[in-house]
Amino acid sequence: MDDVFQYIDEHSSLYIDRLLHLLRKETLAIQRKGIAEGAEYVVGLLEDIGAVPKLIPLGETTYVVTHLDGSHNHTIGFYNHFDTQPPERLEAWNSPPFDPIVHDGILYGRGATDNKGNLVARICAIEAYKNVRGHLPINVIFLHDGEEEIGSPNMPTFLDQYGELVDKADGWVWEGGDKNSDEQLEIYLGVNGMLGIELEVVTSQEDLHGSRSAIVPNAAWKLIWALNSLKDSSERILVENFYEQVNPPDPDEMAILNSLPIDPVSIKRKYQITEFAGGQSLAKALERQYLYPYLNISGMVSGYQGDGMKCILPHSAKCKLEFFLAPDQDPEKVFSHVSNHFKDHGFDDIVLNPYTTMPPSRTKPTAGFAQLAMELANEIYENGTVVYPIMPGFNPMGLFTKRFGVPAISLGVGNANSRIHQPNENVRVEDFLLGIKFIAALLERLGQSPQSWK
Repeated sequence: MDDVFQYIDEHSSLYIDRLLHLLRKETLAIQRKGIAEGAEYVVGLLEDIGAVPKLIPLGETTYVVTHLDGSHNHTIGFYNHFDTQPPERLEAWNSPPFDPIVHDGILYGRGATDNKGNLVARICAIEAYKNVRGHLPINVIFLHDGEEEIGSPNMPTFLDQYGELVDKADGWVWEGGDKNSDEQLEIYLGVNGMLGIELEVVTSQEDLHGSRSAIVPNAAWKLIWALNSLKDSSERILVENFYEQVNPPDPDEMAILNSLPIDPVSIKRKYQITEFAGGQSLAKALERQYLYPYLNISGMVSGYQGDGMKCILPHSAKCKLEFFLAPDQDPEKVFSHVSNHFKDHGFDDIVLNPYTTMPPSRTKPTAGFAQLAMELANEIYENGTVVYPIMPGFNPMGLFTKRFGVPAISLGVGNANSRIHQPNENVRVEDFLLGIKFIAALLERLGQSPQSWK
């Protein structure tokens, strides 16, 4: 790969310039701002490397799908997104978020890591390999999403209508990842699923004087009692049949978990906490984080929140729940279990509005696709790798692995201080270029290996 790596080094200024240009595009899905323009720029990047991308408007977003032929029957898919989080707080940025700069070898701008840096790196890797070797060793599919940051709500419809454009991929490299503080590349073998539910309870027509609380039910209390029925103090979820689809981890997954270089003291210092959730050990907390489902309350609203006293009885209360799902859990089944739970416990007047559903994904560490990528990463990255069973959070990966039955991993060009979703988001230039080299080398490794990807 020395010839390809040399080509990448010689064209580094071009690759950085491409990223700078894309970072200047304000592509904010949550505001439906700049998505079509961002998609057009991605199309231009792909055309520059000799590809023929398809621009697919759908709903309020736009997808870009691209196929490139290689000399091997295997096909790799790359999923990235070109929308970003809004840049606020603006006053916390050291430079304008959409006027990117390079300072001391670090490129700053909204989307530098999440996810435009990874998007551009992978396109440049394909171009470099093809220009040096004259052909690609395997087939390539690019799928570029314009609304990942708001949960990719149109992705199920896209797959229903255009699934044949992406169903040939034998394995997927997902959007991104980072190096940790020890400069080890983090590789994720999956991602949580998600069920987001808004709960609402209304106990009377309007807010009343607080003195009526002896007679009229208080919506805030009703919601609190309902929430208290969902899990115990050890963080175990108490919804009947909730764990019916949760399979215990196998020895390979436990081995990965037990090898994670995570120190309890440093974790407590990082998050400024005195204990782990549920009062449990770090080992149990990590099992829950990476192998089992868990439940979060992300917000609650009821009654008077201003300064001073206002003696009222709230007539309504709302909250948002986030069930982070483990592999094989079906969000729709979980929603049914939660709905039945409230009815069975006397809370049938609570209205449940699901606002996000996404299936989970996990690729076994023994899958050939994952093993080949992990082996290569340990060769390319000086400090080696750390492998995680899943990436905490959620994204559309599970829609692909579940529907097509193929493996997927996630890794990328970020660093431990890339500050994704925060002011001064950044990517180090050396990591960006090394990410290009890794993807180029991965193409060759996958093309040369007779190993099954599953």
